[in-house]
Amino acid sequence: MMTKNSNPFNLPEHSKERGRGLIYRVLLICASLIILPMLIHTFYSYKEEYKEALNNSLNEMEIVGRSSMVNFEEWLLCISQLINSLATQQVPFADYPKIASDAHLETLFRILKRSDQELVVVAAEHSQRVGRINLFFDQIADIPTGKRKVFAAFDPLTQTHQIMVAARVADKEILVVGKSAIRWIERFKKGFRGHFPYHLALVDVWKEVIATDLYLSPQEIELVTSDDLIKKRAQILKTKKPFISLKQPLPEANFFLYVDVSKAAIEKGILRKIILRSSLFTFLFLFGGGSVVWILVSRMGRPLQELHHAMISVGKGDLTARYHTMRLGFEINQVGGLFNKTVDQLVTHMQSAADERLKSESYRKELQIARKIQKNLFPKKIPSFPSIEIATRYIPAKEVSGDFYDLFPLQDRLMIVIADSSGKGVSSSLFSLSVRSLLRSTALEFSQLTEMVDATNKLFCLDTEESADFVTAWIGIYESSTRKFQYTSCGHFPALLRKAGGEILELTTPGMALGGSPATRAQKEEVQLETGDFLLLFTDGVVEAQNRQEKFFGKDRLLNSFRTKSVLSPKEFIDSLTQELGLFTEGVDQFDDITLVAIQIV
Repeated sequence: MMTKNSNPFNLPEHSKERGRGLIYRVLLICASLIILPMLIHTFYSYKEEYKEALNNSLNEMEIVGRSSMVNFEEWLLCISQLINSLATQQVPFADYPKIASDAHLETLFRILKRSDQELVVVAAEHSQRVGRINLFFDQIADIPTGKRKVFAAFDPLTQTHQIMVAARVADKEILVVGKSAIRWIERFKKGFRGHFPYHLALVDVWKEVIATDLYLSPQEIELVTSDDLIKKRAQILKTKKPFISLKQPLPEANFFLYVDVSKAAIEKGILRKIILRSSLFTFLFLFGGGSVVWILVSRMGRPLQELHHAMISVGKGDLTARYHTMRLGFEINQVGGLFNKTVDQLVTHMQSAADERLKSESYRKELQIARKIQKNLFPKKIPSFPSIEIATRYIPAKEVSGDFYDLFPLQDRLMIVIADSSGKGVSSSLFSLSVRSLLRSTALEFSQLTEMVDATNKLFCLDTEESADFVTAWIGIYESSTRKFQYTSCGHFPALLRKAGGEILELTTPGMALGGSPATRAQKEEVQLETGDFLLLFTDGVVEAQNRQEKFFGKDRLLNSFRTKSVLSPKEFIDSLTQELGLFTEGVDQFDDITLVAIQIV
């Protein structure tokens, strides 16, 4: 439990740690103010920046060239995989339009070489292409089997220049796929984000423009390779030509990628950047620098102070203290939120712990009361009665239930009772105590067993008419002079009688549990007992004991034990049966009380 003088966060009243984040921000601001004057130098060194930008553009153009080659190789690999898939699998011709759409292709068709050497389209992405003869004959007629060819051609159906890949997949079959050249350029340009305004085009070896992202005439194309950019870098930078250009050959293709960047665009970008920096410097340094720093430092310090104050308050025991989100709190607001959540959880856990302690204490007291009540249910000692030997055993479960037995002498008669109340806890014990008291009282008033039980049931129903609780009981009266035994069952397990000759009888009668209905009438039976007869009474805790496999001990095991242990005395039999139950349950927690009464006629 937290005390007012405790400090679980180990924070001093004036913590230096709380200012660390603020110091970082102040340093950042100061660094910015130091850097700002350097922008003036940038304004006077425009030419150097321009040269550097041109040089960087050359470096980036080399990257563009290499990237385009890699991109083209990856595209060729994907197309080869598609062609191999179509060649090795029996793909219906009707699926070609969907395949082309999924692969983002403008062209996909299969050509069959007829005996007259004509090339006929037998399947295509578009029905108008099917049946055409000698389509791209010059480019694909001489492709060897198992080889491919990459070329650019004008597609008469789509009226666009396309990048074509053709492969002979069999002696007389050729697969051709195509992608719009301009779309390939757009896709490549979208995937590559450079710092300069590049223009891209696909150009064949005769300088014919296949596709371009701007208007470009063959006369404007200057063929400069990557090696030229490296060897002639100084010359290119000094040239008066308005563009810097690059020719990048593409693998297996009879065309190349043409890249250029405008020097005017680079110069314009440099000027715009310098003007912007100068304007910002003038405003920030002359008018806003000092005031902004002062405001930021003061405002950014408040959230840290607020969090520090809340933590100190909680450390002193004030669990109502919380951090309140503030503007410019940045990460402090997040830390404060976590702090608030932690304190809320701490309060919740403390309250839950207190509630659990109260519940536990209440339950413990209730359990003590119930055990004390139940202890008083049982006879203080086994009564001494002529011609019978009696042994009892009560094994309580963790929770108190309503099991009890009673041995009540009535002059030359002995009332024998074993009962089990519904439910658990104090209420169950109280109901059992009530039944025990009523049975003893009515036994003194009535001589007949049925009258005694009926009177007990009527009185007990007055207590249970609203609670729906009940008590099962097996009640018998033994007369020592005649050795006659009268018994009745009120919804309880039958008693077991093992005759001296070994025969086992189940002693039971029809009847409802006590407390079920005041109109119920008990029925009795009578049996003549002889020397050597053995009577066993038990509650459901015996037959419903479970082992680790959740199997019950059961009535059959009880009967077998009762039958085979005929030579044992009542006490020896109960000891043996208790040991057998322990071995069966293998240490599994006992769910219900176990109550046993064994009587032998001697």
